[in-house]
Amino acid sequence: MKTKLVEFKNNRNDILRGVYTFPENNNSKNCVICLSGFERTASAEKKFKKVADEISKDLMPVFRLDFTGCGLSDGDFRNTTLNSLTVDFARTMQYLEEKGVEKFSIVAHSLGCLVATNQMEQMKNKVEKIVFLSPALDQKNLLRYWFVVNKKGETRH
Repeated sequence: MKTKLVEFKNNRNDILRGVYTFPENNNSKNCVICLSGFERTASAEKKFKKVADEISKDLMPVFRLDFTGCGLSDGDFRNTTLNSLTVDFARTMQYLEEKGVEKFSIVAHSLGCLVATNQMEQMKNKVEKIVFLSPALDQKNLLRYWFVVNKKGETRH
């Protein structure tokens, strides 16, 4: 298998980057896209690297996307919204289609699952399989309990 860094621009002119892992003889028109959770990176997380290594041995390429302002991608994470993450994901699919991909599978974790569901209607004819790992489908309430400010004003995770 081979690995290369891929970069392209999103709708805000930020450079999105991800790691593309693919078989030696890559004839597949399919691709797996990995979507990370809140403030995480698909390019560096071990679970996504293991997925990429196993799937790309013989089957098909895997693209591990870093959303705007995270990991390898440019941009300011402070401007991140669910909509901006969804647009990054849609732009990723568009970019890969321009490179010849016809069908996708999605592996998403946490907030990445919500991003995928936000794009479900637009991608329904393009996606063969979806795997959700610990989906955070009620992100507002999860963050309310995850990031708690104590009486001293300190944030507790």
